[in-house]
Amino acid sequence: MRRVLPLFSALGALLLPSAAIAATGGPDSFGYTFTDSTEPGGPVYAYTFASTLISTLPDDGQVNVTLPFAFTFYGLASSTISINSNGGLGLGAGDYLSFTNSCGPTSSFDLLAPFWDDLNPADIDSTGVYHGVQGTAPNRVYVVEWWNIDNYADTGDLSVEVKLFEADNSIEFHYYDTDLGDPLYSNGASATVGIAAGSFAQLQYSCNTASVSTGLAIRFEPPGGAGCTDADLDTYCDDVDCDDFDASIYPGAPETCDGFDENCDGVVDEGFDADGDGVTSCAGDCDDGNASVGPTATETCNGIDDNCNSQVDEGFDADGDGVTSCGGDCDDSNAAVSPSAVESCNSTDDDCDGLVDEGFDGDGDGVTSCGGDCNDSNAAVGPLVSESCNGIDDDCDTLVDEGYDVDGDGWTTCGGDCDDASASANPSISETCNSVDDDCDGFTDEGFDADGDGWTTCGGDCNDADAGTFPGATEIWDDGVDQDCDGADSVTPGDDDDDDDDGAGDDDDSQGDDDDAGDDDDSVGDDDDSTGSQGDDDDAADDDDAANDDDAANDDDAANDDDAVGDDDDFAVSDDDDAEPVETTQFGCSCDSASPSAAPWAFALLPLGLAIARRRRS
Repeated sequence: MRRVLPLFSALGALLLPSAAIAATGGPDSFGYTFTDSTEPGGPVYAYTFASTLISTLPDDGQVNVTLPFAFTFYGLASSTISINSNGGLGLGAGDYLSFTNSCGPTSSFDLLAPFWDDLNPADIDSTGVYHGVQGTAPNRVYVVEWWNIDNYADTGDLSVEVKLFEADNSIEFHYYDTDLGDPLYSNGASATVGIAAGSFAQLQYSCNTASVSTGLAIRFEPPGGAGCTDADLDTYCDDVDCDDFDASIYPGAPETCDGFDENCDGVVDEGFDADGDGVTSCAGDCDDGNASVGPTATETCNGIDDNCNSQVDEGFDADGDGVTSCGGDCDDSNAAVSPSAVESCNSTDDDCDGLVDEGFDGDGDGVTSCGGDCNDSNAAVGPLVSESCNGIDDDCDTLVDEGYDVDGDGWTTCGGDCDDASASANPSISETCNSVDDDCDGFTDEGFDADGDGWTTCGGDCNDADAGTFPGATEIWDDGVDQDCDGADSVTPGDDDDDDDDGAGDDDDSQGDDDDAGDDDDSVGDDDDSTGSQGDDDDAADDDDAANDDDAANDDDAANDDDAVGDDDDFAVSDDDDAEPVETTQFGCSCDSASPSAAPWAFALLPLGLAIARRRRS
């Protein structure tokens, strides 16, 4: 899109008079001269609009651009330029032009400065920097244009351009608008106008002087012209070319270290004896930045080729491993030790990094496996650790839990010995019945309690086949069994053990009484109830069967029966209860117990005898 010209700038180009104060200048030390459009034969003002906007150029920035053709400046051909925000461009890539101008112009790089001042293409009122090429080879013209660019003080804007001519390597500056709205900045009052070959040569048109104006053009030409002899065709006349038969030698040529004055400054190989030791790099100085290094220097061990013989520290590598002691070899008597060696676990600093066996201490306890750590994955195990009872060789002496087997049975308490004071108790011992946990399994005399009552025979069980018999069991009286294992059965006092009902005093207590209240077994011969009736059984007036005897078998035991005759358990001495007549003596009378008619007076006295002899059960 074509730019619209500011009305004021367009009018200024037609109406403002030229304020040029210098018409011609030069030559500089290289031979460049300038002429402006106010001089006869000078350039014709012809402002050309460039076609391409450089949109990436910020304030105080630069952008590299490839030239459409090689351009020679002060004898050097360039294919790249650096376009700067602040009204100038460098012949080369990456050249930055400060926002603070200097007279000369003084620059560290090859510079073209149509208007070197503090400009700001990024300002909102600025249009931009353009570039483009016109014409055809070999007569092309490359244009760089600062169009409508505000100064940083923001007093006004500037429009100026540079033209590079392919045919003769000449340079022209054209000024479209130099009025910045303030006399402190307008017409170059705060700018530098000129060219420079770095610090080698400068050709200044003006500096901080209002010397340029709208409609002005300035042309800079390299050396050459009518009456010039240039035998080597390097574009330098023989009056400035110190060797016009060598195209590589001319004013401003790059000096090389070869014994010749290429740049015609009268000095040979300047810049190639930086250390001032009298020997240039091309004359054998292998380090021209160090005056102690040169072909005549003595070699020392310092990691440097002091004498420039392409060997470093020769004579200072005793073990021949290619590394000297000053080069980092921490043991110059051992070729296996050097900074290039690989560290191994051998208690040696193989790689000379100040660490011994690094990478071989897995648990970080400070001892490696080759240094005696028998378990390098456990920081609690190592030669410096005290042994503890844990089933591990803590101190790496090949012994486990030494000092923790008091009884010497080969088992420690932490290894399972439940009684380390007795060599007869440990996990390898077979259990015996002795009230001790011999095999240390947490159980005592297991397998020696046949009836499962919790008591073994060696633990006091007097009958290990009966779960109801053990020390402390409840004793059952009069059963003939020693349940509590105290050595005897418990017996009721006064009671006999023959279970008969004879007249020998076989009652349950010392009084001849029976077993409950009101029922006795006395000598009168009445039954066991409270009524005193003859022939009754052991409950209230009722017998056990139709014959009024005690049970179905009619007898009490094998010797004394209660048959159908109805004999009871009376007081008669030697009286049995069977059907045989027994002669008894009662009250001084001999009677036949089989005859109910014998001694009739005995039946008359029976109630009285019962009243005397019977007692209440308690």
